[in-house]
Amino acid sequence: MDCKILVLAEQEEGALRDTSFELLGMAHRLAGEAGWEASDIKALGLGQGIDNLAEKLAKGGASEAIYAEGTAVENYTSDAYGKAIEAVVREESPEVLLMSHTPNGWDLAPLVAGGLEVPIATGCSNVTFEDGNVRFHRKAFNGKFVHVVEIDATPKMATVDKGAASPLENP
Repeated sequence: MDCKILVLAEQEEGALRDTSFELLGMAHRLAGEAGWEASDIKALGLGQGIDNLAEKLAKGGASEAIYAEGTAVENYTSDAYGKAIEAVVREESPEVLLMSHTPNGWDLAPLVAGGLEVPIATGCSNVTFEDGNVRFHRKAFNGKFVHVVEIDATPKMATVDKGAASPLENP
């Protein structure tokens, strides 16, 4: 199964963060705009003993939940999580990688982007597909200006602000 959009599903102590569901909602909207299928959206979870989150991710909109499990990712460290994310991205080859603009996202996103040798758009308030391109919208000057960025690399990586998208209403 192809993966067009990969969402990093953040969890803490076995509970998914709300931003994970917001990103899945955004992924569905973006897939619709691009003409991709819902089956092209996958979620990645990292941690130890988190396979029970698959059903929640499926209800939230992921067609498949991928897990990187083991003692190396049992507790958050940017090095271990970054290497695990890079490995999955290389295997799945998504067009778009979405991460939450949270403290973990701030920490991980540049590390992963550097490892993959791709640019990243951070703090996005919206992600759209227009004229055949993924566009990342970033607010500037206290929201008075919106900077639109296109990334000419794969994957197209971004961190997305909390509240920038709504979770699916009827997953």
